[in-house]
Amino acid sequence: MPVTRISFGAFTLNLETRQLLSGEREVHLTPKAFELLRALIVDRPKVLSKALISPTITPPTSPRPRRRNSSVHTRRSTAIRRTTSRP
Repeated sequence: MPVTRISFGAFTLNLETRQLLSGEREVHLTPKAFELLRALIVDRPKVLSKALISPTITPPTSPRPRRRNSSVHTRRSTAIRRTTSRP
């Protein structure tokens, strides 16, 4: 039976329902942010290269690597801010 829930720290990632929970509270993620997190968590502790991560968050036709880096940074910052700003 495949794993559908993965816990790390105070979080639980539900691959079946595509939800990230912080305790009992759902943390909103965009579809791309969810896919990035899923890729990083499922393949842990392996380090994923930019070449493996890029197709997860940007279409292959996107010609701008800097934009991709900014996208990862923005998603990570937003997710951290949302989880730490609520009691």
